[in-house]
Amino acid sequence: LVLLLLSRAHQAMLPHQWIILSLATAHAALSAFMPTDVHPHQKRIKGRFLSHRRKQRPSRLARELPADDQADDGSHESTHHPATMLGLVVGPPVQLRLAAVKSVAAADKMTADVSTSKGEAVLSTGVVMSYLRTEPAVRDPRKPPLVFVHGSFHGAWCWAEHWMPYFSQLGYECIAINLRGTSGTPVPASEEEIRSIKIERHVEDVADLLRKTVPDGNVVLIGHSFGSMTILKLLEQGLVSPKGVALACSVPPSGNGPMTVRFILRSVVDAVQIVRGFVFKQAMTSCALARQLFFDSDMPEEKVEAYRKLFCLDGQIGLDVRSLSGSLPSRQALPSGRASWLDESLPRLVMGTRQDYIVDGQGVEETARFLGTDAVMLDGVPHDVMLASGDRWRAGAEAIAEWLEGKVVARAPDR
Repeated sequence: LVLLLLSRAHQAMLPHQWIILSLATAHAALSAFMPTDVHPHQKRIKGRFLSHRRKQRPSRLARELPADDQADDGSHESTHHPATMLGLVVGPPVQLRLAAVKSVAAADKMTADVSTSKGEAVLSTGVVMSYLRTEPAVRDPRKPPLVFVHGSFHGAWCWAEHWMPYFSQLGYECIAINLRGTSGTPVPASEEEIRSIKIERHVEDVADLLRKTVPDGNVVLIGHSFGSMTILKLLEQGLVSPKGVALACSVPPSGNGPMTVRFILRSVVDAVQIVRGFVFKQAMTSCALARQLFFDSDMPEEKVEAYRKLFCLDGQIGLDVRSLSGSLPSRQALPSGRASWLDESLPRLVMGTRQDYIVDGQGVEETARFLGTDAVMLDGVPHDVMLASGDRWRAGAEAIAEWLEGKVVARAPDR
């Protein structure tokens, strides 16, 4: 993938720029195998590819956890589990207590105490898909359930810390999905050796889960990063008829290729960091790189470390980008850039941030044009808008809440 990118970039770059990028990429490739000194607050680690040998050799995450905290079933449900460090207390049922748990969750001064249940559904493929669900204290029939779809390296947990309690307090039922290949929804035994999953599988899984959990289809779909790509494919194939769609920091319909070339032309260093983080998966092993790509500079180091450990759990099986390149949503675009299948009556929101390290402004504008709407740009928040530190996560949540009230709830008939 890197060599293909370099060959394409060569046509649009000055010779010295291309040479610098090639050398930097080679350095990143070597660092994936060689010992690397990282931030002084982190341990000395070895970046490496996660190969089939992981079955014989414990994962880095397993080696970091005390032996008595490594459950035989692989659940790692202990006080050292990164989800517990973030205030996600795993139990029967799962409880989200953002104010009751000390450590990093307390740093955000959240006062909500929201009960979150964990659900599972056996799909027609045999996959057991899990999800997190929060219920509002008072139901408003005009407010449809919100279904959240995460991106690469993430799971349902990324919505559970801030946004699910926030929207539940506004009267919305919230459902956050764990896509196939994450720790919450492991691949079937017959697929244990695969290293990536085609987007068609995600699309089929989400559509099947929605049929089982919300049979009337009366939902609003909210996606982040590559999760937004799954939603676009759902709409393209007509598998869902949602009441609204909101996409945050979405990978554009043309995929990462054109956007990465823009990064190369703008900053070779930035492009190499993205290659390191996603192609070599070093966002799972380097707190500094995880912060640079996903989070803001003010986030406490221990919180970034907790998220990085969750990346290790949920990022080992990624999206098959090579397969996706043959079925990108942009192939269904009209000359104007608008989706050929677009239903103009569908309420839609496209949101980005000017501080996003992964998705640039042109990418956000492309997604907005594809859906026939204007982009909403936020300031002061990183790519992971739902996990921004302090109260910054509210910027994205409030933008969606305002859109929901004005474009979805206002149009709903009283029942």
